[in-house]
Amino acid sequence: MTSLLRKKQEIQKRNRREEKANSNPHAQDVRAVEGAIPKNFGQDAVEVPGSRALLDNLERVSAPWSIVTSGTRPLVQGWIDVMGLAQPKNLITAEDVPRGKPDPACYRLGARTLGFDFPDDDHVGGDKGSNANVNANVDGNANAQRAEKAKDDILVLEDAPAGVRAGKAAGFKVVALATTHEVQLLIEAGADWIVRDMRSVTLSRYDQKTKNIEIEISNALRI
Repeated sequence: MTSLLRKKQEIQKRNRREEKANSNPHAQDVRAVEGAIPKNFGQDAVEVPGSRALLDNLERVSAPWSIVTSGTRPLVQGWIDVMGLAQPKNLITAEDVPRGKPDPACYRLGARTLGFDFPDDDHVGGDKGSNANVNANVDGNANAQRAEKAKDDILVLEDAPAGVRAGKAAGFKVVALATTHEVQLLIEAGADWIVRDMRSVTLSRYDQKTKNIEIEISNALRI
């Protein structure tokens, strides 16, 4: 029941954020400009080697995955359509969170949409009254346990220092792709592994019963 309630609250908050974004004329302009980029420049796009294979393999076995980006929804959906990539069942964009990367809110929200009982950024433990401190401690311990479980089960793939910092701030392991930024910047951001491209990240096993995914990382830079 608690998970269902949290899911309902999450949907309600996302709807309010989208309504706020849609009512902001500046945000509408940004969405329109970004949405036109894939349509106008799609022919110039260069696919990251190995990315399509990983997404296709995850889809083939119905393994859970999500796209978490600071771009707007029209931009991301435009690139997915132009490139003919697998459609994510879970998509977190700029409209869904109050702050973009390197703030970890986007990755924490991504964890919750994947079904992890990760504590809500807006949640404050405890009730008003004489039991406030006790309730806060109990809620805090429960939140810590849920967050620790998510840390062990979530792997973030990033290509930007801000994204690496967001993933690490959320408490997750991060693989950084040295495709768009200097390796030193990715090291400074705190990446756990750095690889040349997505050919170094492959799906090795997926357990349908436990929903556990095993990812193999090869040819990573030693940090």
